[in-house]
Amino acid sequence: MNTSIDTSFLESVPFLVPEWDRIEFMLVGCGGTGSHCAYAIARLMYAINITGKTASATFIDFDIVEEKNIIRQLFCPGDLTRPKAQVLAHRLSLSMGLDIGAINQPFEVGMINLNKGRGLNLIVVVGCVDNAKARIELAKSLDLNIPGNTYRVLWIDGGNHEQSGQILLGNTSSFEDLRRYAFPVNSSFCVGLPAPVLVHPELLVEEQERIQQSLSCAELAASQSLSINLRVAAEINDYLRGIVFGGLRKFATYFDLPTGSSRSIYITKSNLLK
Repeated sequence: MNTSIDTSFLESVPFLVPEWDRIEFMLVGCGGTGSHCAYAIARLMYAINITGKTASATFIDFDIVEEKNIIRQLFCPGDLTRPKAQVLAHRLSLSMGLDIGAINQPFEVGMINLNKGRGLNLIVVVGCVDNAKARIELAKSLDLNIPGNTYRVLWIDGGNHEQSGQILLGNTSSFEDLRRYAFPVNSSFCVGLPAPVLVHPELLVEEQERIQQSLSCAELAASQSLSINLRVAAEINDYLRGIVFGGLRKFATYFDLPTGSSRSIYITKSNLLK
């Protein structure tokens, strides 16, 4: 029996993002997890705006609301046949007085605008997708960063199976850049984290999609926990608050609902520079 205790949190350092005046959340995927994330992002935006900084968001999804979505996604019968991204953006921007736009198309890296508005921008791409094709495009967003300079684009990816899930945060596309720039000399913080697909390359493998597509919608609905998407969204929200207000010391989190287990990988040199 392995009785060792993980003490890496005690050795961890906080993740530090570049100074920013304006932050934009780009929510890619507005379905099971994404619709719950949309509400969490809206409340975080409100909290940011009252500090004097500026927060905006763009919700991106090419899909429309169907009746089967209402059970586990934050839509109602009156939303049927309307674009998911547009429904959420319209509802939250009006009810909370926020700057939220919608793009009813598949995500493309060209949708990211680092020069939007005045001041220093920070872009947080929140991926709530369930296929490798979408993640391939999401991974391209980190190519906009300049290694060793400023990492103004972050990608947080939330994924799940029927009753388990993972959340991954990164801003660096290569292990070489990670080793060179993640920990500035004589610093007590970290500025570089591995891209989600560096931690789990299998996220880009299409085989998982074929397995999922072989199941009918009824089979998927019967096997998937009704709380799985809320849990992924809650974990993503915790990461987003750490990015915005500081103190984040983890870059990957895994959980399993049946066993009630959860673990995170903390930001230490030994965990990042293996």
